[in-house]
Amino acid sequence: MAKNSRLPDYDSENEARILCKKGFVAYLKRDIKQAIVYYEEALKNDPLSGVAHVALGTCYADLKESRKAINHYRKAIQIDPDDLEANYNLGTLYSKTGQNKKALGFLRKAIRINPDFSATYGSLGKALLELGRLKEAIPYLKKCLRLSPKNDHVYLDLATAFFRLNKLENAMDTLQKTIRINPRFAEAYQNMGVLNDKLGFKDRAKGYYSKARELRKG
Repeated sequence: MAKNSRLPDYDSENEARILCKKGFVAYLKRDIKQAIVYYEEALKNDPLSGVAHVALGTCYADLKESRKAINHYRKAIQIDPDDLEANYNLGTLYSKTGQNKKALGFLRKAIRINPDFSATYGSLGKALLELGRLKEAIPYLKKCLRLSPKNDHVYLDLATAFFRLNKLENAMDTLQKTIRINPRFAEAYQNMGVLNDKLGFKDRAKGYYSKARELRKG
């Protein structure tokens, strides 16, 4: 058996848990580099710590080091294939980095692990949206909103799906809900401008574009 695959003893596991807690505190303080030091030290004590691998994945994702993040999430899944956080985070990261086909399997697995975790439906809907599979995306986006009805970004994705399907009334209604939830969401106003332009309401569109520019200036 390889040295780094040996089963840790109790003291090593306990030390790894302590180091993971220190890493979490450092992460909350946004001292990500120090958090990485703690989590890597935890893995030296317990190479089978899925918690440390997931945490390192999150740290590297925050630092935009996607390859390292993906590697740690995959290791966590090798240790525990039913790790919800690892499956969700890996699928979401694949989607964010444009690898949407790879994202689908991990996000569907996350839904099977915990069907009540709303964010997974939003991420899966987003991945399908990016792949152009609009009719498949809509039920997942709607499911996310049933579980988390204040998620403005998911409303925006749902409006985008309706717009691309030329369901303009649905898109309008959904964008209006988005703005009610978050009146400072510049992208929602921008999309309202595009939609009103398409509908021929030029003056109204100009107003939405202007509001979007104002919000982006901050």
